[in-house]
Amino acid sequence: MKGCGQVSRHDVTYRDLEHVLLELGFRRIEHPDGYRVYRHDESQTIVPLPAAGDDDPVPIHHLMGNATILDGRGVVERRQFERLLASASAA
Repeated sequence: MKGCGQVSRHDVTYRDLEHVLLELGFRRIEHPDGYRVYRHDESQTIVPLPAAGDDDPVPIHHLMGNATILDGRGVVERRQFERLLASASAA
């Protein structure tokens, strides 16, 4: 995330974020309204995201909020999450 020196708000797409979440052990749960919902069973963490196209950029507030939640729940430290997002968006 740009303020953290790794990822700008336009670098990360929903496809990139999904890739990172799945890599971290989340699974996607289908939602009838088209929302993207991811569940990490081990930590009992749920990440809901709005319906959007795979190549749409993820708003910075979603990235920052998810970084805080994932760090706080012990899924992944914030800096590691940022590195994973940077790597996914560069691929």
